[in-house]
Amino acid sequence: MWLTNLFGKAKNLNSELATPRQKKVRFRLCTVCPEKRNDFVFLYLFKKKGVSQCSICKCALDDKILWNDEKCPISKW
Repeated sequence: MWLTNLFGKAKNLNSELATPRQKKVRFRLCTVCPEKRNDFVFLYLFKKKGVSQCSICKCALDDKILWNDEKCPISKW
């Protein structure tokens, strides 16, 4: 699992993109989620301001909502 978190999008090369409606719904749900972090942090060394991150699965939300086969770790979508 740590490997998929490390490479993010690479694990989804064979996946289909979510529909525009799915992306919009996911984005809205993630925006108000208390688990959303506003700045991306990886291993306390790599930080990227302005990139939203899920504090549970550690995925960048912009990438996570794009893929059809992704799931919210707390089943919101």
